[in-house]
Amino acid sequence: MLLGQARDLARLVDTTGVRRIALSLGQLRLEIEAGAAPVTITGAPLPPAPPPEADLDGHVMSAPLVGVFFRAPEPGAPPFVEAGDRVEVGQRLAIVEAMKMMNDVVADRAGVVRTIHVTNGEVVEHGQPLFTVEPA
Repeated sequence: MLLGQARDLARLVDTTGVRRIALSLGQLRLEIEAGAAPVTITGAPLPPAPPPEADLDGHVMSAPLVGVFFRAPEPGAPPFVEAGDRVEVGQRLAIVEAMKMMNDVVADRAGVVRTIHVTNGEVVEHGQPLFTVEPA
């Protein structure tokens, strides 16, 4: 099963122009890089990930999984949100595509989007800060 998922991620690198994907889960680490040697899976212990940093009076909303970050529902469409927009709980903020599955990133609290930390089409890692939302 893991090998099949690694192959799917390698296809993601080949078909999207993404240059590198790194995934960590416990002691397991998987890295796939375009033009690199075959996929490497190791079981070396990893240090714990640092908590996301919040801007003053802000709440950081992080990537729920590894994938490609999209600010709009389709190419050419307006972004779901811009910095300065007010958002409500459950409102869609972005999409993270992983293995051809579109995963919504939704606001877990109401407020004003202060910062968008990543750019459209960027590969994000689990826990990477995406948005900072300030209480309204």
